[in-house]
Amino acid sequence: MNPIIMNIRNHDLGCYVNRSLVSCILYADDVILVSASLSVLQKMLRIVSITAKELALHFNVDKSYGIAFGPNISNLTSLCIGGETLKWSSTLKYLGVHLVSGKHLKVDFDVVKRKFYSACNCVLSNSYNTNELIQLQLQESYCLPILTYACAGLNPDASHIKDLNVCWNSVYRKKFHYNRWESVKCCIKGLGRLDLVHILALQKLKFWHSLRHSSNMTMYNMYLFMSMADEYNMLLARYTCFTSDSAGRLRFNIDKHFADVCAVREACK
Repeated sequence: MNPIIMNIRNHDLGCYVNRSLVSCILYADDVILVSASLSVLQKMLRIVSITAKELALHFNVDKSYGIAFGPNISNLTSLCIGGETLKWSSTLKYLGVHLVSGKHLKVDFDVVKRKFYSACNCVLSNSYNTNELIQLQLQESYCLPILTYACAGLNPDASHIKDLNVCWNSVYRKKFHYNRWESVKCCIKGLGRLDLVHILALQKLKFWHSLRHSSNMTMYNMYLFMSMADEYNMLLARYTCFTSDSAGRLRFNIDKHFADVCAVREACK
């Protein structure tokens, strides 16, 4: 894969994020080429095709798709790779994340919720007679990661976080016999856990922390780019965190914030 990457980078093609060139995003043989224009993307595809031919490789057009994000993505020009036409798609699955074409980059969280409920039902059916806490630990091990997968980097909006939190709260309601209209926050806190809102906040802060201390300049430049966003400073302020905080300190601050939220709820009863 390295010759393909280097040939594209040597032609200075791709997108720049905080002055850092991002041409290819790849894991093993799953490759994404990133471009801000169709003409540049076609040049990248031509380079990829020529390099692959020199390496006696062939890109499968039937398993390759183009996906666009932006205000003007209708009637897109056809692209070619290796003399074959590349199809445009409204959705794309990459490393388990379902991307949806549109004005902004979106993720299909409905797929995530369906997988989560399916996994929950599977765990429940195979652990029905076990202790409630053991069942909860099984849900945390096998089902919770489905909801939180890649969320730290995907940046879901408040409505999606709320939906995912409802999914996770349903596990507590099911196990500890709460009604749908009852809050389970204090139950979660009493068990020494966090609700999903705070779990995702902790993961995002840890993700930013790891980017900030990464030796990879592209990752560090991504952190610098994210640090300029309002959400970054708002999240730090909400949980009284600082960019220099360790992972352990971040967890302590998140726990304290969740405890304060639960205390306010109890006082309002």
